[in-house]
Amino acid sequence: MNNSFLFGVFAVSAVTNLNCGFALASFNASGILLQMQQNWTELQITITTSLGIFGLMLGALFTDKILPMGRLKTMHLANLIMIVSIVPQMFLTIPSLCIGRFLLGFGSGVCIVATSVFVAEMVPADKVSIYGTSVNLGICTGILISNVIQGESLPPITDMQAVLTTQWWRLGFGFPVVNSLLSLILCVFIARKDTIYFLMDEGDLTGARYQFGRVYIFPNAAD
Repeated sequence: MNNSFLFGVFAVSAVTNLNCGFALASFNASGILLQMQQNWTELQITITTSLGIFGLMLGALFTDKILPMGRLKTMHLANLIMIVSIVPQMFLTIPSLCIGRFLLGFGSGVCIVATSVFVAEMVPADKVSIYGTSVNLGICTGILISNVIQGESLPPITDMQAVLTTQWWRLGFGFPVVNSLLSLILCVFIARKDTIYFLMDEGDLTGARYQFGRVYIFPNAAD
């Protein structure tokens, strides 16, 4: 068993799900600050926050429609959607933030399902319960990173002058670009090809043999 490669699969899955944590948490403190800064209503903030969660739900439900094009390609597409989602979030308008939060949530929802399938089809059956924890680990780590970024970059609510002028909320909204780029890099250099099951189902026996050899350290299979 090639544990180093399986750890790489674990890392790909965990990193790909970091942005789910940002979809869930990155509007917490930032939303309160922007509400004070822009005099937005409670309803406007609630809608903006909820659209990120709604995107997560729809993304997860929609994933089965795009998974047939490939597990890795689905993850690539989701990462590109999340990168694009950052652009509207850089503008201080409710419509642009709603669009950005929805796209970030949608891409994150796709990632949750795609990485779960990716791990299940790549690692040996008796290891799925171990390596499958990468999904939850990625989400929880994303929430942690998001909260740390907001806590360290945003001014205290008591400093009203800083609250009304700060632009540091953009850091928390823009950081998912880093996560998505790192995910794309890991997919290219660690996963390289799609899952064993998917490649066999597509009739790519050479590719499936290559991945099988990487999982079980059969040199001849990977040549």
